[in-house]
Amino acid sequence: MEVTPRPIDLVQVLSHKGIDHVPLRFVQQPGKRPSTADLDPEHQGIPVLDLAGIEIGSGAMVMEDVARACEEWGFFQVINHGISASLIENVWKVVNGFLALPMEEKLKRPMKQDSSSPNHPTGYGRLFDFSENTILDWVDALIHYFAPVALVDMDYWPESPANYRETMEAYGKEMQRLVKVFLQTFSRNLGLHSNHLEKAFGGDDAQFILRVNHYPPCPQPNLVMGLSPHSDGSAVTILLHDEVEGLQIRKEGRWHTVKPLPNALIVNLGDMMQLISNGKYKSMEHRAVVSSERERKSIVTFFAPSLDAVINPIVSASETGRPLYRSIKFADFLLNYMTSDLNGKARIEALLLDEQ
Repeated sequence: MEVTPRPIDLVQVLSHKGIDHVPLRFVQQPGKRPSTADLDPEHQGIPVLDLAGIEIGSGAMVMEDVARACEEWGFFQVINHGISASLIENVWKVVNGFLALPMEEKLKRPMKQDSSSPNHPTGYGRLFDFSENTILDWVDALIHYFAPVALVDMDYWPESPANYRETMEAYGKEMQRLVKVFLQTFSRNLGLHSNHLEKAFGGDDAQFILRVNHYPPCPQPNLVMGLSPHSDGSAVTILLHDEVEGLQIRKEGRWHTVKPLPNALIVNLGDMMQLISNGKYKSMEHRAVVSSERERKSIVTFFAPSLDAVINPIVSASETGRPLYRSIKFADFLLNYMTSDLNGKARIEALLLDEQ
């Protein structure tokens, strides 16, 4: 098969050109293409949790629901999360405003990634493009840090729209507040002190990373992936989703399509949460599919350990009586994650210990 040479246009450019066929570098192998045959026939949705009034030490029923969702799904939607509808509206306005800018304006901050550095890539462009043999996903992304301060490079925060930085700074603070609530809830549900997970993941040095995913219309959506199947390398991921369906979660061999609720947030657990909980909490494999008619956007916040944090499985969190995973420094895990192809849950499964 002829390989499309590098570099290749970003997918927004390709979509705007009105192409009839996707370049070969986006075409998935037949067995890896999206198919309706492996979708959940019962259309079972992920849990929806109401966080109204939840306080640490109270809201026992909500905490039980959170625990069940973490153990059975690793994914859930939350409503009444405390983030105002006006802030969410403003976040969408600045994101849509940025994506509507001319490509040359967006590319003033091109994606930068140092293959020798464990830091997350930042900028605008394409991820996981390692060689001419890499099969690309149908997505463009904008990435920058919310925290810690040492990793926040304001030069990689868009200056346009004019209120982008102010709006996203407010949203980032809300993400940090909400993650703190989740970490305290998860800690208590695992039988730990409420601040245990926050400290274990690096405290004030833990990372908050914003990623805007943009999936323009695709002329052959049955041949491509918006995002290839993977589990997140983070500890917790919070996703603000538009109204266009496309996120799918793999559970018990079937793909379940998430139906996003207005102003709700989608929360999922990453590999580091599965590791530290010794497998009690799940980082579920998921993927994104695309449409020939509608663009899709998601605004994702990854909460990840500090680069220096060593993540150890907490044996008491599960019923195994022994560690199921080997410990790892997060910088080492992230460097491997960002320099290899997305491949289901291969990264966390590589840390499994042999049965004793």
